[in-house]
Amino acid sequence: MNKVFKIFLSGFSILIVALLMNFFASHLRISTWYEFVQDASSLGLVSALKNQTLISFFFMFVIYPLVLGVTGYFFFKVFKLNFNTE
Repeated sequence: MNKVFKIFLSGFSILIVALLMNFFASHLRISTWYEFVQDASSLGLVSALKNQTLISFFFMFVIYPLVLGVTGYFFFKVFKLNFNTE
């Protein structure tokens, strides 16, 4: 499997998980990065940060990057893919 295809599959798996996380977050009324960036552009960064709930802040800055990182990690571990083989 070539490296570009491995990168694509890894990115695609992370994208699917990100979409699912955003879907569930919106149903639980937790702010996602999309809402945060919109708020930051209209209200300013400091105001946008102040307007976030604790759970939204925790979701965006801890849970979201952690889950996406773990997704990429497990993708390569489960499918035994690495960048050293062609």
